[in-house]
Amino acid sequence: MSSCLKEFKGGVAAGLSLLLPYFSVSVIFGATWTAAGLPALLAVVSSAFIFAGAAQFILLGLKDAPVFGALLAIAVNLRHLAYGSAMAAKRLRPLLALGLTDEVFAIAHGAADPCRVLGVETVAYAAWVLGTAAGATLGLFVPKLNADAVLGVLLLAVSLRPLKSVANVSTVAWAVTVFVALWLLSLAAPARVAYGLGMDAAVAAVALATYLFRLSGFYLRLGGGAKAARAILIALGFKSLASALVAEPVSTLVVVVSASLALWRGARVEAAVVLSSLVALLMSLTAF
Repeated sequence: MSSCLKEFKGGVAAGLSLLLPYFSVSVIFGATWTAAGLPALLAVVSSAFIFAGAAQFILLGLKDAPVFGALLAIAVNLRHLAYGSAMAAKRLRPLLALGLTDEVFAIAHGAADPCRVLGVETVAYAAWVLGTAAGATLGLFVPKLNADAVLGVLLLAVSLRPLKSVANVSTVAWAVTVFVALWLLSLAAPARVAYGLGMDAAVAAVALATYLFRLSGFYLRLGGGAKAARAILIALGFKSLASALVAEPVSTLVVVVSASLALWRGARVEAAVVLSSLVALLMSLTAF
């Protein structure tokens, strides 16, 4: 077995923790997109070429104001500059940039072999695109997984693990700042602004900008890039858990407790996330 294939399989195994949450969220995205009267094909295209959940949901929420939606989505995706700068893998950068998301970075940023990163990205990408297609064509005839809780657990578990000294308190401070900024930005976004740009053009603009941010990050040497990226992940993790607690408090607490117990007993982060995904799925099935 070649070294690249071995590393790729290892990446696929690590990426399996993203399978359920990514598929669940993308099904909801696809179903909501078509329910809003937008073409199903465009939903799949946006997932295939943007591949950034936050940006895609922003475009969907501001479908009557696609220019503002595109600008806001592009601004939110600026964080990918920090991710690329902090990645250990430096070969195959144009290819790796296609699949670099928050959760992929959290799992694979320390992997020096690009084949391992590609393995993680393949699982995440397939789950996201196929889930979008399923949601766009089949609607919401599936149980709704508490994906915010699962992704929050993943981001926090990976990001907080290296924080072992008081010297790293600045990272947490940056995370709090980013969290507040994201919250204020969500409050400031107007519900409707009329502009004459179609959603297809908005999707293309966001897809191009997102890819350029991801790719440019690999070639930048940002001072403190790793610390900035970790701070962003912590902020996003807390934001996901906050959203989950508001929407589904009981399910979220069960998911967080199950993952915490698994980590406390020495389980790997990926195993703890898979466990929390299964717990969330079980609870959604009992509620469905």
